[in-house]
Amino acid sequence: MFYHKVTDNISLKIPTNSDAEELVRLIADDRKNLAQYLPWAETTMTASDEQEFIKFSYEQMAAGNLLLTVITVNGHPAGMIDIHQINQTNHAGQIGYWLGREYRGAGVMTSCLREMEKIAFNELALHRLELIADIKNKPSRDVAIRLDYHEDGILKDYLFHTNEYHDVVLYSKINPN
Repeated sequence: MFYHKVTDNISLKIPTNSDAEELVRLIADDRKNLAQYLPWAETTMTASDEQEFIKFSYEQMAAGNLLLTVITVNGHPAGMIDIHQINQTNHAGQIGYWLGREYRGAGVMTSCLREMEKIAFNELALHRLELIADIKNKPSRDVAIRLDYHEDGILKDYLFHTNEYHDVVLYSKINPN
């Protein structure tokens, strides 16, 4: 089982069905905010919904298209970070993440993203990571900027959710080795 220590109190692990209830609680506690930027936040309502996502994720991980991890803080689920749309031909993938409200502002996501970069570049042998953030999602964009992601541009009307199109910023980072 994949388990990766980030700091003394933060780790990354593959999700299990036993994580579902706490993850759904975190989503419910901040649904309005999360749903502004993440369409799945509107539809992930129960532990069963999250367990279905975990099952789907296992299939994607087995196919080599995804690495999904739960962020834990002091042993408790705090959010998730993943590398999705892994393209083995082009050695590229996209980073996605979210964090429960009570864990924000303490550097948790910055530490986890830095660690996922190491995994992506050193263990998965990826050359390019992309990160897409809603143009209005300043906290998410700040994480990318803090870790020196290059702003490649703004993608107009790139995502459709909440019955409208959203502009996003595309960031990238190239393997420095």
